[in-house]
Amino acid sequence: MDKNKETALELAKILIQKNNVVPVSTISSIDSKSIQYNIDDVNYSFFEIINHFLESIDRIDDI
Repeated sequence: MDKNKETALELAKILIQKNNVVPVSTISSIDSKSIQYNIDDVNYSFFEIINHFLESIDRIDDI
């Protein structure tokens, strides 16, 4: 796994441990049978969270 993917994964792990992030059991349109995480009344799959961080890291690398 490349460095950016590892960093995105670690950031996602840290995020889901925050008090305001609540795991919910639901079916995701992206990743069926996955646990989603509720952040500010919006549900995100773990894949979506990782992807958000990875895209942000890639944008920083492009600067």
